[in-house]
Amino acid sequence: MDFPKKVDIPSAWRGEFMQKHPDLWLWELDSHEIREIEKAAEQFIRNGESLGKISKENFALPNRGSKISKLQSKLRDGIGFTLVRGLPVEEYNAEQYSTIFCGIGSHIGGVRSQNAAGHLLGHVRDVGVDIKDPKARVYQTTARQRFHTDSCDVVGLLCLKEAKEGGISMLA
Repeated sequence: MDFPKKVDIPSAWRGEFMQKHPDLWLWELDSHEIREIEKAAEQFIRNGESLGKISKENFALPNRGSKISKLQSKLRDGIGFTLVRGLPVEEYNAEQYSTIFCGIGSHIGGVRSQNAAGHLLGHVRDVGVDIKDPKARVYQTTARQRFHTDSCDVVGLLCLKEAKEGGISMLA
């Protein structure tokens, strides 16, 4: 089997190039985008639906939804990632930030359970389990996570608090 001498597609980027071009991957939400997202979350919560029923129809973003939907193409056919900044997560309660996270995700694709228990959201934090326990997941401990893949098309992370130490994320 012959491998190509050069891979020339948008997802074949190098870290040093991306460091110099944050305009390709960084999206800083403006106040209008944040307010629209918050209003969609307020409406969804008011309607009393379960988080598993969230969709782009019931988490309506009439002005900015198409911009979020374009992320799907960027993830699939473009560079493969985007960092979205600006949500004031410290002002939200768990129901609000969970709804916002899943609502934004609903404009990109369908929600899937994160584990055998069927959880829609998983939390990456030390909950005191022993990494040697066969039922423990590395994201529930202080152990270093190695590079890995997840069995889905898109992975989203929402940072609620900066880690006291460590907590560095890398893309490869």
